[in-house]
Amino acid sequence: MNIILINPPASKILEEQDITNRPHLGLAYLAAVLMENGFNPKAIDARFENISLPKVVRQIKGYTPDIIGITAMTNMIVDAHNLAKTIKELFPKALIVIGGPHASAMPEEVLAEFSCFDIAVFGEGEITFLELVQAYRSISFIDELFHINGIAFRHNKKIIRNNPRPFISNLDSLPLPAWDIFPPSKRYGIMLQRGCPGRCNFCMRVLGDTVRHRSPENVFNEIKILVEKYSVTDIGFIENFGLHQGYTHKLLDMMIEHFPNIKWDTPMRVTSMNEELIKKMKKAGCERIAFGVESGDSRILKNSQKGIDLKKAIAACQIAKRYHIRTTGFFILGHPNETKDSAKKTIDLIAKMNLDEVSIGIMVPYPGTEIYKLAKAGKNGYIMISNNWKDFNKQIGNALELKGLNRKELERLQLLGYLKLYLSNFRIIELLKIVYRYKILAFSILKKLLTN
Repeated sequence: MNIILINPPASKILEEQDITNRPHLGLAYLAAVLMENGFNPKAIDARFENISLPKVVRQIKGYTPDIIGITAMTNMIVDAHNLAKTIKELFPKALIVIGGPHASAMPEEVLAEFSCFDIAVFGEGEITFLELVQAYRSISFIDELFHINGIAFRHNKKIIRNNPRPFISNLDSLPLPAWDIFPPSKRYGIMLQRGCPGRCNFCMRVLGDTVRHRSPENVFNEIKILVEKYSVTDIGFIENFGLHQGYTHKLLDMMIEHFPNIKWDTPMRVTSMNEELIKKMKKAGCERIAFGVESGDSRILKNSQKGIDLKKAIAACQIAKRYHIRTTGFFILGHPNETKDSAKKTIDLIAKMNLDEVSIGIMVPYPGTEIYKLAKAGKNGYIMISNNWKDFNKQIGNALELKGLNRKELERLQLLGYLKLYLSNFRIIELLKIVYRYKILAFSILKKLLTN
C-alpha cells in the first residue's frame, strides 16, 4: 500500500510560516506509528523543502498513491484542497484524508465545503490514521469506517461524524518521530507534552485542556538520537516549557550533563518563570524564549482569560535578559471590545519591554475558538469581513474588524507597533535588517495600507 503524508505548499510565499526551517513534527509522528505497524509511508513537506505545487504533484505521480494524508491549518485549507483536487484528477481512486487544526475544529463542515477530501480526521491523528489505513485493506472498508473514532466521512450523500477519540494518555507509548523519511535538517522540533492548561479565548487547544507529559527519559532519548544520528546542535521545543517545575528541572539536569553543546529555544508562559529555572535553562543551552503576552491592557488580558498580568510579563522578560537569553513576544490587536486606547497600551508595552523580536498579529477568528463564536454572532464589537479561509492570517489577513476599529486602523496600529519598538529604542539598523529579512511581508503590509 502506497501512503503519502503531505504538508502542502503555500500558493504564495508571504509570511515566515509559509517556509519553515524544520520538518513537520505531526507528520513525523504519523509516519512513525505507521512504520511501527509495518507500513512504509512517504513524506512530502512542501513548506520545509520549499517546493511548489507542480513539483509536489510530480513526486506523487512517481509513487502512485493509495492513501494521501494532508495536514492544514485554517489559512492553508484552500491550498490543501487545491492539491487534493489535482490528486483526484490524476488518481481518482486514491483516498484523501485531511487532518490538522482546521479539520479538527470543523470536520463536517470541511467535508461539506471541499469535495475532494474523502475523510476528515479530528483530534490526535496517530491512532485514528493507523486504523484508517488498516481498515482500507478490508473488503468491508465502508462498514469499518463507522467504528473508527475521530473521523468524519461521507456515506449515501450524508456526512457522518463519529465519536471523538480519547487523547493518548501515555505519550511515551508513541514511537519517536520518523525523521528518516524527510530531507536532512539543521533544526528539529521536540514535543514535551500535549494539551494546554490555558483558556485563552483566541486559541482552539487542538490537543485538549489536560496536560500530558512525556517522561524526561523519553525526551532525553530523542535528543540523544538527534545529536548522535543527525548531528543536530539546534532544537526547538514546541510547547510551553516549565509547566511542571520538577519535571523541567530533571530534564534540564540531564541536558546539562549529557548535551553541553546543544542550543535550543522554547515558548514559555510568563507564570512559569523564576530566576532559578532561567539560570538552569541558560546553563542547559537555552538561547531564546518566546512569550505570549498578547495585550498591554489589563482589562483585555483578564477578559481574554490569558491568566497573566502585565507585571509578570515585564518581570519575565527582565529575568531572561539578565541571563542573556533572547526574547520574542507575541501580541494581538483586535481583542473583543478593543479600542484605539487599549491598542495603544499594547504598542506602548511593546516599546517598554524592548524585546529582541515581536510578532504583532491582528486577531483571527479561528474556528473552534471563543473568538470565532463572538465574531460569527457579531458580538463584542466584531464584524466578520471575509469568509475566505486564506484571509484567516494574523499578519496580513483580512477576516475581522471591530465597529470602533476598522481594518485599516488595525493595520496602521500594527505597523506603528513594529516601528515604535525599534525607533523608540534606537534600533534603526536592526529595523532595516528586519525589513530586508521579511521584505515580502513588509511590502505586503505597506501595499495593503496604501491601497483603498
